[in-house]
Amino acid sequence: MKKPKKPDAKATAAFDKISVDELLKRALTYKSEAARWKVVAALHRRDTRETLDRSISLLQSPLVRKRALGADILGQLGYGKTFHNECALALLKRLKFEYSPWVLTSIGVAAGHLNDPRFARPLSDLAKHLDRDVRFGATFGLLCIDSPIAIKSLIKLSSDKVNKVRDWATFGLGSQHEKDNPAIRKALKARLNDKHYETRLEAIAGLAQRKDPTAKAIVLKWLMTRKRVPNIIWESAEDLGLDPKGIRTKAGL
Repeated sequence: MKKPKKPDAKATAAFDKISVDELLKRALTYKSEAARWKVVAALHRRDTRETLDRSISLLQSPLVRKRALGADILGQLGYGKTFHNECALALLKRLKFEYSPWVLTSIGVAAGHLNDPRFARPLSDLAKHLDRDVRFGATFGLLCIDSPIAIKSLIKLSSDKVNKVRDWATFGLGSQHEKDNPAIRKALKARLNDKHYETRLEAIAGLAQRKDPTAKAIVLKWLMTRKRVPNIIWESAEDLGLDPKGIRTKAGL
């Protein structure tokens, strides 16, 4: 199942002795996204007041790439714990004025790492944005927010025209949220025949966690008829109280 990626400490250890100013300079000049994110991950580890202040100041820049960098850092500064409230407040304030799809996406993803209920309303508004990346950012931000507004938005996003958005929204509804009601089950069942493979699997997993009979029938059929079974189906079988190894042995697989 999907899990938000955490910075690789070993990959960023080489940056630990470099100043914040130099790290910011590198992050703004690297052309490779992979290289940029290694520096951003190093700044996530640099949980100091200096890093916080510099990142917040970047949000006020007239340059889009600087504002996006500020949001990318604030989302996991101290891995989202050291300056949680300061980071959340700065990002919420920026959301009121931001217009760039790049920055809005970064703020949405940052909110997903902060997991703060104050983002529920503004991210729900972003979920209606015309830009697909912004909608994805909103989806990621809403994944773990436990509020009726967030769940309602994820239900809507689970039928988005973009595969990535539907996939993550379905993951959020099915596996990240523990709520169980007819609206959630209906949304998950609507994705069981989705054209996107990963989205279908997330729908099965979400229903399995809720012990839904529909999921049980699908999981049993998968275990009894397919040579290759993805991990998420094995996990779903266990959630349903099934014995996947025993079932496959009886089926001769």
